[in-house]
Amino acid sequence: MKCFNCEKEMQDGLEQCPHCGCHYPEKEKPKKRTPAEIEKTPEAKQIKVLIDTAVAKGYVTDQEREVILRTAHTNGLDVEVTQMMLDAALNKAKSQIAERTRREAEENARREDEEKAKTEPECLEEPEESLHHETEIIAEAPARFCRNCGNPLRAGAMFCHKCGTKI
Repeated sequence: MKCFNCEKEMQDGLEQCPHCGCHYPEKEKPKKRTPAEIEKTPEAKQIKVLIDTAVAKGYVTDQEREVILRTAHTNGLDVEVTQMMLDAALNKAKSQIAERTRREAEENARREDEEKAKTEPECLEEPEESLHHETEIIAEAPARFCRNCGNPLRAGAMFCHKCGTKI
C-alpha cells in the first residue's frame, strides 16, 4: 500500500507511515476526490482560508506549507490538489503584489513630478504690447541677453525677468 501523504510504499495495515510519520488506520484512509468535489466541501473552505491567510504576504514558509498539507490530509483532501491550490494562490498573490508595486511606483513618480513643478520657477509670458515696449527700451540701450534663456534684458536689471537667472 502507499502512504496517502508521502505516497511511498509501506506495509498494509500499518497505522503510521515509517517514512513521514503520517497516522491513519487502513479503514480511515480517505478516498481521493476530484477537484470539483473538493471545492464544495467545508474542509476545502477551511483549507482555502488557511491558504489565503498564508499567501497574503506573497510567500509561504515551509512550516505554513506543512500545516496546510497536514490539515488537508487530516480532513481527507487530496494532498496533491491542495498543493496545486496553494501554488496557484501563491502565484496569484505574487502577481497582485507586483501589480500593486508597479502602480505605487507610477503614483510616486507622478507625485515627484508635481512637487518638482511646484518648486521650479514659472516662466510667465507678458502681454504682447509690453514686449514691444521692452524692445524699444533695449534698442536704445546696448543689447544685453540672458545667458540662460536668451531673453532680452531690461536696462539696469540684476535678474532676468523671464527665468529669474542672476545676471
